[in-house]
Amino acid sequence: MRTRGIAERAGITKTKLHYHIGSKEELYTESLEQVMSTWNKLLYGLDMSNGPKAFLTAYIRRKVAHAVAHPEEVRLFTGEIMRGAPYLRAKWDQSRTATLEAAEVIRG
Repeated sequence: MRTRGIAERAGITKTKLHYHIGSKEELYTESLEQVMSTWNKLLYGLDMSNGPKAFLTAYIRRKVAHAVAHPEEVRLFTGEIMRGAPYLRAKWDQSRTATLEAAEVIRG
């Protein structure tokens, strides 16, 4: 999609879009980072007192509900993965850290 199309879908002018972002790649990367951040936040605040099975069930329910409510995030992430994750590869260390933190919450 061209930046003009992105601006039109966002309801702003192309000039205003370029004021906030430098390029489509920057917008794409920021969008992916926002999706990952949101998904990481879904993990926190869940109750572990009923054991790992209940915790994981609640997390999966949250994630599925969020995916249903925000299918555009799923499409963006899935498209990135299907292309071999060219932008996310630079973020693997951050993703690994978030995964280890989540595992620690589950272990707790």
